[in-house]
Order: sequence, then structure tokens, then C-alpha cells
Amino acid sequence: MAERCRSLAADFITKFLDSLPALLGENSRKKIGRLAIWLYNKTRSKLFARILYYTLDDHVTSELNTIHDKCVKKFMHVYNDLVINKECFNEGLRLLGLLSNIIVFTSDLLGLKDDKKIFYELIHKLYVDKGKTLKRVLDVAGLVGLALLSKNLGYKKFRWAEKKLRDIVKKRYDLTPQLAEARLVIGERSTILYEHTCAANCIRLLDRTAPVNVSTSGLSREEKEIVKLCVRLRRVLFKAF
Repeated sequence: MAERCRSLAADFITKFLDSLPALLGENSRKKIGRLAIWLYNKTRSKLFARILYYTLDDHVTSELNTIHDKCVKKFMHVYNDLVINKECFNEGLRLLGLLSNIIVFTSDLLGLKDDKKIFYELIHKLYVDKGKTLKRVLDVAGLVGLALLSKNLGYKKFRWAEKKLRDIVKKRYDLTPQLAEARLVIGERSTILYEHTCAANCIRLLDRTAPVNVSTSGLSREEKEIVKLCVRLRRVLFKAF
């Protein structure tokens, strides 16, 4: 009986959300969409991502689906090529962390579950095979990526990465792009940090007020492609509201 009630409730919510565009005027739809983005950004609740989904036009969801697919392919490439084959743990994990910000959001928005499960298992395999090595070799870039992966995928065994970032930031008063990313990951917010690294486009993916640096000059090909995907998602999403 309880299972049937949950099923009926879920069915009702889905049908109600599906009828939102017809029930709401254009102004109300945009207000709800902006509120859903803000609430998802604060809570990471899938409910707000799904509410957002039902306020979007078909061409917007199609574009977000395309971005999601490209990010998934890029994630697998970086994981296999940089992290596993070449053991470039620092840059590889940093790029995976940036990608995970997009993939988790688009998965929640589009109602996709498989990709998050696959990536969780890949990170778990990394912990089993290379956990002790990572503690020895990671610099700030690697810690940034590992902290993002831990937070986005809910992988608790790598939570030490964020703690280590906090310890590093307390001892450093200079500001390099990597330290700016570290401060953003642990929750600090300022215009200086946003403008100091173009990766802020990915770390603060859904913060529409962030004046971020969009210059990709001097970046590696892999990072340039990832930052461009983050910028593309932001433009598509925020233009809709």
C-alpha cells in the first residue's frame, strides 16, 4: 500500500509539472525557472532540477542534452587517457571535477541516472586502486578536482580532499588561479576569485550573478573544451530566463 501511494504521488507530481507551461503565463514561468535554479544551486535537490526542466522550452532541453552527452564523452576520455593511462592525476582529476559539476546538474535536470552511477563506480575504482598514491602526489589542482568529485557524486571516502584544501588556504595569502579555484570550492565568494580563473564558469556553474573570466587563452585543449561547455550551458540556461 505504501509503495502504491508513493507511486501515485510521484505520478501526480510528474503530471502537474508537465502541465506547468500551460498553466503559467510567460512571466510566471520565468520567475519559477529562476527560483528553481537558485534553489537547486543552494540545495542540490533533484526536485528543483525537475521543476526547472518543466519550465524550459524543447529547444533548450535539447541543447542541454547535447551538452550533457559531450561532457560524458569528455569525462570518459579524460579518465581513461589522463588519469588511468598517463597517471596525470592532478590535471586529470581537476578536469574530471569541473566536468562533474555539469554532468550532475544535467543528469538531475533531464532525469538521467545511469551516468552518475557509472562515474561513481569509476571514482570508487580509483580509490581502491590508487587511494594511497593520491594522498601522496596530489597538489592543489588535484585536490580541487577530487573535492568536486566527492561533493558532486557523494563519494565520502575522498572528503579528506576538501579538508586538505582548507588547510592549504589558511596558510597561503597569495592568489594564483589554482588557489582561487580552491577558495571557490570551499565556499568563498568574491569578484576577485571569479575573475582570477576561467574555471569559475564550471565551479560556479549556476551562479548567474558571478562576473566570471571567459578567456581561454593559454589553456590546454582539454580544459579549453570543458570551459567552453560550461560557458555554453550558462548562456543557454540563463538566456531562457
